[in-house]
Amino acid sequence: MTAVRNISISVLKVKFPFALTVFVSAFLLFLVQPLIAKAILPWFGGGPGVWTTAMLFFQAVLLAGYMYTYLIIRFLDSRTQMMLHICLMLAAVLLLPLTPSEAWKPDGSGYPEVRILLLLAATVGLQYFMLATTAPLVQAWFSRVIPGYSTYRLYALSNVGSIIALASYPFVVEPALTLHTQEELWSWGFVIYVTGCSYVAVKQWKDAAKNAGHRASREAGRAGIAGPARGDRFFWVALSATGSIMLLAVTNHVCQDIAVVPFLWVAPLSLYLLTFAICFDREKWYFRGVFAVLFILAVTALGVTPQYLPAVLDSLGLHALEIKLEILIFFAGLFVICMVMHGELARLKPHSGYLTSYYLMIALGGMIGGLFVALAAPVLFDIYLELQIGIVAACLLAMAAWYRDGNWGLAHGRPRWIWILLLAGFAILTGYLQRDMIDLLARPIIVTRNFYGVVRVTERFTGNTYQHRYLLQQSGMTEGLQFAAPSRRHLATAYYGPSSGVGLALKAYRESASLRIGAIGLGVGTVAAYGRFGDYFRFYDINPEIVGLAENFFTYLNDSMADTDIVVGDARISLEREPDQEFDILILDAFSGDAIPVHLLTKEAFEIYLRHLKPEGVLAVHTSNQSLDLTPVVLKLAEYFGLEIVSLRNGLQPRVGVLWSEWFLLTHNRKIIENPSVRAAAARQEAVLRNKAEKYANFRMWTDNYSNLFQVMYDR
Repeated sequence: MTAVRNISISVLKVKFPFALTVFVSAFLLFLVQPLIAKAILPWFGGGPGVWTTAMLFFQAVLLAGYMYTYLIIRFLDSRTQMMLHICLMLAAVLLLPLTPSEAWKPDGSGYPEVRILLLLAATVGLQYFMLATTAPLVQAWFSRVIPGYSTYRLYALSNVGSIIALASYPFVVEPALTLHTQEELWSWGFVIYVTGCSYVAVKQWKDAAKNAGHRASREAGRAGIAGPARGDRFFWVALSATGSIMLLAVTNHVCQDIAVVPFLWVAPLSLYLLTFAICFDREKWYFRGVFAVLFILAVTALGVTPQYLPAVLDSLGLHALEIKLEILIFFAGLFVICMVMHGELARLKPHSGYLTSYYLMIALGGMIGGLFVALAAPVLFDIYLELQIGIVAACLLAMAAWYRDGNWGLAHGRPRWIWILLLAGFAILTGYLQRDMIDLLARPIIVTRNFYGVVRVTERFTGNTYQHRYLLQQSGMTEGLQFAAPSRRHLATAYYGPSSGVGLALKAYRESASLRIGAIGLGVGTVAAYGRFGDYFRFYDINPEIVGLAENFFTYLNDSMADTDIVVGDARISLEREPDQEFDILILDAFSGDAIPVHLLTKEAFEIYLRHLKPEGVLAVHTSNQSLDLTPVVLKLAEYFGLEIVSLRNGLQPRVGVLWSEWFLLTHNRKIIENPSVRAAAARQEAVLRNKAEKYANFRMWTDNYSNLFQVMYDR
């Protein structure tokens, strides 16, 4: 008994450095993803495309790391592996600290995907590559040092480290530490990792030296092991790719509807990794029969939720729950679908002799999914179809995996009645998704898609000359509208009606001979309808597709009596680089669909805005939103900068094309605040504003280093 105990303790001592190295590498590998993505998010407009492109980079480097592992294990001896790996890790240390250079800030719209990929390669490429090699490489070394122990437990442990890193970022790391501190601590963590991994590399070399000819023995042992079954490698890639597509499609969906913030990146990614950890820790955790039923419910829910959930909740008077319930449905659906994809993937895992090629195929599948969502889909499709394609692919793969497994009760199409139901259900779901896609493509008269999202121009009331209008929509939300009739196309509509906050501000300024107006967010250029001779309107917009439509389809800019100018690129970066513009009014209205670019509502952003305003100028902030109550954000910023603030709301006026809107005017100019029209409109909101100021008295101001989405979710 004592001998057995001593052997167990000895084995534990050997296992611990390997386990710790895998855990630390995985922790750093996934901690750096939200860290670096958040650091560069404001440079590229704050849209979901930043995270999608970053994920593609991480998946590509992960594949490169797995390929490196596969090659050095296959072709190099233990001593050469050790020396090469330690040299590369030391080179990565020399490239620290982890701080993206300001030189990578874009000069214009250009090709942001390419710039993001190059930026990430220059900033974190080698460090991420070395971390990506760790899980498969250390497992291969571990199998040499302690033959017979399951290396897949280390793979599960690496996923646990990844989940802890992701879960800690929005709740611990981001609120407590500045980005600069995060970058420094991560860099020191990488040094610690290099030290531990170097120890493991030396350890495996010394142990391998005791058993000369280990490669020959490994190949001889492998020769007696049955290789992967025919078609397994295809399923390794396909199952991994489909899980990756679903991860990115769901992330894109929730970010477009709410905000592009780290929590909405890391929550789905954590669920995705959790499925890996569960499925690879123990095969029995994947209860195939239970998850088969849940899978059917999940794909159905994800397929119909976007279309029917709002109408169902409206009929029940539960509209306030829409965004929270939608997040819950999509995250739960993602978890179930990935459990099936990764559960089937784990069931197909080969003997450890084929471990590196297995992981290589998984990484290849992940990158294929990333390439499809980040680069191929925006070129191939005019609208977002990744979610529908991912659902169909998941259904096909799940049924194929169930059909081909002889140990499964549904193998080879038996019992027939269940397969008839499965195929009928799949046909109905596919038909519904196809009809939904056809409807989305048929409605617009113009539809275009790029890095910044899907933009549509739709036509309404075509049979009514008086009401005939064109709408500009992005991610399903109306960005602006204009009447078609020449006699009505000059009317200020949508969120810029005469009774809106910005309309009242412009009216209050009419004593001025001429005005300089800045507008962050172009839309269809509606505010230019207020322009007079001598006025100057300077618009900032990052999306060249929006600019093209405003200039060539809608006519507000061409019809305006004011001089107009458009700066293409991220407004915040453009304003940082420009000399003081001396604006009388600066309009902040830069939503992407219903999603808010958080970096435009931070202390640092407001410092830039105020630099470009005249001392008595007005900052008009548009906060109309279905999901977030941005009142405390703007209140805290006004308090910090010592600005007077009024809240202005106008109601829906469909006959003149005016939509409900909420605006805040922030200024040092008491004359504007006391203007009779502004004062009368503000009086209606005074009690609400006062109550919210009391409710959010301890609200923490948003900065580039801190924002809290949950504090501002509507609870109505």
